[in-house]
Amino acid sequence: MGLLGLNLKLVSSSLVWAAAGIAVLQVLIVLLLEPWQIVEKTELLHIERIYEYMFPLVAIFVMSQLFAEELEPEVSGWLMSLPFRSWKLLLYRYLLGMGMLAVLYLAGIMIIHYSVLPIPLQTFTYHVLPPALWLGHLAMLSSLIGRSDVIGLGVPMFYWVLETLTTGIMTGELYLFSDGFQEESAALVWNRNMLLALCAMALILSLLVFARRSYYIRR
Repeated sequence: MGLLGLNLKLVSSSLVWAAAGIAVLQVLIVLLLEPWQIVEKTELLHIERIYEYMFPLVAIFVMSQLFAEELEPEVSGWLMSLPFRSWKLLLYRYLLGMGMLAVLYLAGIMIIHYSVLPIPLQTFTYHVLPPALWLGHLAMLSSLIGRSDVIGLGVPMFYWVLETLTTGIMTGELYLFSDGFQEESAALVWNRNMLLALCAMALILSLLVFARRSYYIRR
């Protein structure tokens, strides 16, 4: 088994399969909007809303599981005592997770593009992906800080539920979903750019935390 196959096996879990199921489900919902008369005519706005609210769950499920095996108490101490480059492992597993998200995202968009209506990929992606990426990065960071994939799952899920129920009362201009902003407004652009900046910050913090091997050895 090659390195890629081994890492795919390590991150394979029921939650990763659930993420794939959610990615399929959101495509099915889009395909059935008109046939089931949920809307008179499927528009881009409907698809954006579905992806904004559902794809973050895909990102959370995948990214919270990236280090599930390594963070087990009986494994982490042994692993962190080995002579290897922590940053290299983290970046490799991170890119694997992002690659899985890209496949699930693009496959669904292609099906919708050719079956329902044309999707302006760049604009659509800028609108719907930042919330999912931010919560996915938060899931990875939370799992590393909390030394548990359960914490990595719980923190962003709580965030997602809170945002869904309160419509941004707690976060204001950093509200996850674009229904709190006017379309193409400066506030929406600022919001999406800040969410992407938070992703970069979470990745840097993840690298710094994962590099502290004593943090995982002394449990």
